[in-house]
Amino acid sequence: MISCTLVFMVKSYDVDFAGVVSNIVYLRWLEDLRLELLEHTISIKELNDQGLNPTLVRTEIDYRAPLRLSDKVMGRMSIVRVGNASFTMHAELRRADGTLAAEATQVACLVSVRTSRPVSLPQTFREMAGAVEPEAPEVH
Repeated sequence: MISCTLVFMVKSYDVDFAGVVSNIVYLRWLEDLRLELLEHTISIKELNDQGLNPTLVRTEIDYRAPLRLSDKVMGRMSIVRVGNASFTMHAELRRADGTLAAEATQVACLVSVRTSRPVSLPQTFREMAGAVEPEAPEVH
């Protein structure tokens, strides 16, 4: 499956009153990772040109260790499952020393601009995302 990596630096505006990275920042970093990941399959512009909008339908984050001001964070996201109309991504955010700070799972689909309904994933997306088509049964 396809994946991408980005580096983030914790800024003063990322930290909450308790001195740790706010939960909303993790969502922003996941968005940055997801947009980068999509660029490795089909760009948002190409999808929009086809009348499709990538739409997030689920996010689950498990916080493992706090991140603090000036921490360097390595983010990695991979597409781990490709279905007919949705795809699942897994992400890890790690401190520079390798400590797992958070891991997340997100599910997204493509929504038709015309109908506002999910559509089947285009074959080109499925192939680029690493979907494996089931082998056709042998005919005897």
